[in-house]
Amino acid sequence: MITHVLPRRFVVLFAAALLIGTRFVSPASAAEITVMLSGAITPAFNILKGDFEKKSGHKVIAIGGGSMGTSPNTIPNRLRRGEANDLIIIARPSVEELAKEGLVVPASMQDLVISKIGFAVRKGLPVPDISTPEKLKAVLLKTDSIAYSSSASGLYVKNELFKKLGIEKEMAAKKNAEGGGGSIAKGEADMGFQQVSELKAIKEITLVGPIPESLQLITPWTMAVSSKSKSPDAAKELMAFLFSPEATKVIAETGLEPVKAKN
Repeated sequence: MITHVLPRRFVVLFAAALLIGTRFVSPASAAEITVMLSGAITPAFNILKGDFEKKSGHKVIAIGGGSMGTSPNTIPNRLRRGEANDLIIIARPSVEELAKEGLVVPASMQDLVISKIGFAVRKGLPVPDISTPEKLKAVLLKTDSIAYSSSASGLYVKNELFKKLGIEKEMAAKKNAEGGGGSIAKGEADMGFQQVSELKAIKEITLVGPIPESLQLITPWTMAVSSKSKSPDAAKELMAFLFSPEATKVIAETGLEPVKAKN
């Protein structure tokens, strides 16, 4: 039997070529995904982000911001300035506006969760009864300070909820803090409103529960791929992961109601 022995130099070069090729192939399958998301979904996303990175090999950069409002740091305004982004997860009304402006891909829009507004008080204070609109109104009239967010839930509380209760003038005269649960935790307000999932994540306050259904603002949090995304396929992988059973379980535990993925 005749055997062929390759020169040592050829073997070394061949092995080096394989190694170089491997280095080029592996990173090509991984991507960096920039996700802009607002309050309600943030607690769950912070838990799930690491799991997705381990399973997919992608790197996720999460950027927080408000779903709406006039602040330059809201997510819609950041996108309008041309900031890099692959995926957004914010209140649906804002996603719809961004779709009209051509900043997200309309066909990619999918509701992920439904969020409700909750009520909380500073740790150590008596837990009030807010089970009816009348009881919530009485609690609000007695307090000296109130907190709400500067985004979707806060705008609703300030512009609509107080009017529904007929106490907009009285509440305008009280000390108002626009930090939601964070302001309550810092002692800037005795009680206040924010999305249930955001309040539930703050240990320094007491979550009383959702506000009465007749006053409730139920907001879908919607995902959409940026029209200028550099990694749209990876962004869609992340969207699919957030609909997985393991992700749905975590999302529900944070106080949100998961929505089924569209077929």
